Amino acid sequence: MNELYLFALVNAGLCAWWIPHYGFLGACFAFLVAEVTIWGLCQWALRSYVSFTDVAAEAWRPIAAAAVTVAFLAATTAAPLAARGLGAAAIYVVFLRV
Repeated sequence: MNELYLFALVNAGLCAWWIPHYGFLGACFAFLVAEVTIWGLCQWALRSYVSFTDVAAEAWRPIAAAAVTVAFLAATTAAPLAARGLGAAAIYVVFLRV
């Protein structure tokens, strides 16, 4: 439970620091950094129960699906937002199943 407090503290601190300078992108990056921090702390706490190799073996598919989805979104910046959102969701689901 202490990890959740740390997550909230890191997220709030980074948001207070980055939002005035970077706007909504600052909030997005603050959330990302806080998520990576909590993931790292959880991995560290569980290291005697679950090896990093086991976690990586399970995580490769969602990471690959996210990478393909980001590439799709980067390539379709001129397309309507609804089409990009639906396309990204479909691509993510398909690549999770492959």
